[in-house]
Amino acid sequence: MRYQNQTAPRMAKPEPTVPQEAGFYWAKWRIPEDGTADEDRFVFVDKWEAVEVHPAFGETDELFRVSVAGVERTQSVENFVWAQPCRPIPAPEPARALQSEERGDG
Repeated sequence: MRYQNQTAPRMAKPEPTVPQEAGFYWAKWRIPEDGTADEDRFVFVDKWEAVEVHPAFGETDELFRVSVAGVERTQSVENFVWAQPCRPIPAPEPARALQSEERGDG
């Protein structure tokens, strides 16, 4: 009689809950950073929006900062709820018409 390999299943690496690399992500903004223009009139809206995550470049001790469209000051990654799994939004594929135009087909 053969014995089956009874090794324990490998644990999957947990998905990150905050961005780990630069890119565009889906997020819900929860808290405005101190010093954000009109922070006293901030209204919480429960809608997903695409935001840009980029290196902090020494702006703070954080590795990344977040830019929100229409907001002058960058925000902390911790001020958002991130869509799960937390991965960058992939860039869209170019339209076929644009590709054929670039080749000179049309």
